[in-house]
Amino acid sequence: MTDKLNKNKILLVVANRIDDLYIKFPVSTTSWIKPRFPLGIGSIGATLEESGWNVSILDNYLEKRSAHEVAQMCVDNKFKYVGINANSLTIEEALNIARYIKDLNNKIIVILGGPHPSLFPERVLSYTFVDFVILGEGEIALKNLLKDLESSSCILKKKIVSAERIANLDRLPFPARHLTNFFSYSRKAEVLEETPADVLYTSRGCPYNCAFCSSSLIWKRTY
Repeated sequence: MTDKLNKNKILLVVANRIDDLYIKFPVSTTSWIKPRFPLGIGSIGATLEESGWNVSILDNYLEKRSAHEVAQMCVDNKFKYVGINANSLTIEEALNIARYIKDLNNKIIVILGGPHPSLFPERVLSYTFVDFVILGEGEIALKNLLKDLESSSCILKKKIVSAERIANLDRLPFPARHLTNFFSYSRKAEVLEETPADVLYTSRGCPYNCAFCSSSLIWKRTY
């Protein structure tokens, strides 16, 4: 692959589930979480845009493209960087996307973040097709990593980037809803009859220790 990558372009991907739980457990569709605007990726996208990056977002939980299609999109649009967000239900697709991207063009730099990579950073980084793992909040950590990678003195080396806690969420720009197909999302809230109803974060972390939730491991029960 000799085509020059556009160094200022980054694609942020929300991975989709590729398990068969929908088939195994055919419950009412209202019991499954419908796609909502991804606030985390939206916040990262806005932070990068504010710093002058050419940012695109692909929410594959909404779009449901194949991993091959997503990888081909990265190559066709000459993204130099691809950041993929994954939890434990979507890590399989995230890794497939990363693998196919490197198969098509191994010069594209692949960065994984989200709950699953934050809980198992060494395991995720051990894959040859993953270049970096962001552990924790991605906004400032990813911005600084990209700045370092664009430095003329930077030597590319796989590593885990541990993010510092963002103490004041007001320092972050509002999530970049304009980078997604925003009006394709569910805009209903379970506790409200009025529509549209949208979601925002007013805090991060949680002081509790629920067995079904990863928050206590990621945030160390801080709020």
